[in-house]
Amino acid sequence: MAVTERVPVGRRGRASVWCLLVLWGVSPPLLAKPPTVAFYYGMHPAVRELADFDLVVVDPDSDFTPVQYPRSRAHWIAYVSVGEVTPNRGYYDLFPKSWILGDEPDWNSEIIDQTSPAWPDYFAEQVVRPLWNRGYRGFFLDTLDSWRKVVTDPKEQERQQNGLIRLIVTLRQKFPRAQIILNRGFELLPKVHSLVNAVVVESVFQGWNQKDKTYYAVSAQNTQWLLSQIDAIRRQYRLPVIVLDYCDPQQPDCASQDVSVLRRAGVIPYVSDGLLQVINPVTLR
Repeated sequence: MAVTERVPVGRRGRASVWCLLVLWGVSPPLLAKPPTVAFYYGMHPAVRELADFDLVVVDPDSDFTPVQYPRSRAHWIAYVSVGEVTPNRGYYDLFPKSWILGDEPDWNSEIIDQTSPAWPDYFAEQVVRPLWNRGYRGFFLDTLDSWRKVVTDPKEQERQQNGLIRLIVTLRQKFPRAQIILNRGFELLPKVHSLVNAVVVESVFQGWNQKDKTYYAVSAQNTQWLLSQIDAIRRQYRLPVIVLDYCDPQQPDCASQDVSVLRRAGVIPYVSDGLLQVINPVTLR
């Protein structure tokens, strides 16, 4: 595992985490210890186990619906893919195929053109609105940079970024009380940081290669670059940063060591298996 110097958590870092959890309704007594976050994309979430965490990101295509658990301690966040769509999603059949830029074979998905003028409203009403009606009050926006795999022209790349900004603005306008969490989206933050509540950064120390189905230690160079991005997010925008790393469940020491390092870096950690099918309680200890 790569080693990094400790990044102290200043008052602004603690305050931003506190504000995030207060927005979700977490009571002040719970804030005496660091907040906990879990990611679980299985089809049958173990609600009792997951409810031990403060915030839980789940796949909304699972058999779980938040309105069925009004007294749950956890605050449930819906995973939503902005940059890609898969055939198993309920809105896929109505999705205009003219909005497809290309394929992502590793995940059996299709890459979405973010420049389509109707896409922000479609996403808000056809993807997010049904989840809001099921009781989700937070949304984790993933695959924000998928277009990079097929768009190489700088001007077209800028158009893709502007399309994503319009989408986030639209979400905030239509769902002013929603909690919006970005997966990376570093280049978008200068224009949308005031519209979002937190940022997730994946694979800072430990990662998962979907193509090869292997776990790997992130290179020291990439780790340092990501830590610099995290530091900028916390200092410039005062946003909480959640780090999602990946370790083989058969190697529990990997997760426990990783969580220790991430906590010293001043972030909210979670370590999962590559496909987020296992609940890892290490951050609860």
